Amino acid sequence: MPDSIDLPSLRNLSLRSIDCLSDEFLDLYFNGCPLLESLSFIACDFLEEENVTFSAPQLKHLVIDTFNKGSDTPYNCKILVSAPNLISFQCCDYTSHEYCLENLSSLEVARFNMIVEEEYNEELDMFAPVYTKEDGRFMINCLKGISNVKSLTLNHHFLLVVAEAPDVLRMSPIPFRNLRFLKLDTWMGKAYIRAVMYILENSRDIETLVIEFSRVSFIFSWPCLFAPEFFQKQFLETFFSILRCLVCLIISIVNLIKLENSSAFKPGFEKS
Repeated sequence: MPDSIDLPSLRNLSLRSIDCLSDEFLDLYFNGCPLLESLSFIACDFLEEENVTFSAPQLKHLVIDTFNKGSDTPYNCKILVSAPNLISFQCCDYTSHEYCLENLSSLEVARFNMIVEEEYNEELDMFAPVYTKEDGRFMINCLKGISNVKSLTLNHHFLLVVAEAPDVLRMSPIPFRNLRFLKLDTWMGKAYIRAVMYILENSRDIETLVIEFSRVSFIFSWPCLFAPEFFQKQFLETFFSILRCLVCLIISIVNLIKLENSSAFKPGFEKS
């Protein structure tokens, strides 16, 4: 690693497959690139398990794509992002990685395409997602750190782990007062629908809502397919969860229509 970096005119930087990330490494770039506005990390690893801080007052755009991809050792450090002028933040990483997002008062656009780690399940004879309530707490803390965004995109794995922390959800309402665009890429399943409902209930002022259902997320063991009472229970639970989500969606649309109608009548243009 060089002793210093002097790139006074650099505004855009993309780092790929770097395996020695640390606070010292980041400080070199932040101090040596005073005009840096756009920064991307693609498939990078940390030098050692320590907390890493992205603190750059001038930074406007940050992309993080899979830290410690393929590592055989667990990753336990925190990733702190503190950038008061950051406008957009895009993160594609594992849900088991803890992010602390703070001092993001200028953030307008946030996209999370998170990844749940998988392990082979002999009973199901397939790879199955592995996650904990701690993963859900990490993702909910991410939402707290970006509560002032105007545009938000969340993928199905993000929603899945969020739904697995219902106690935290009930105790941590996060009002997205500035949110106008919301895109949710989800699957059909009770857990996903619960997370979607939580997001919608806290996003009362959205103007554009996009919900993409990627697939139906049913996993049955083979004997259960022949148990009518089991299938009916699973089907009914999912059906009513989807129904509740649709009701919440309709309420949001009605509120949006009311808002548009009220703004259409201005003083001086009312009918006599």
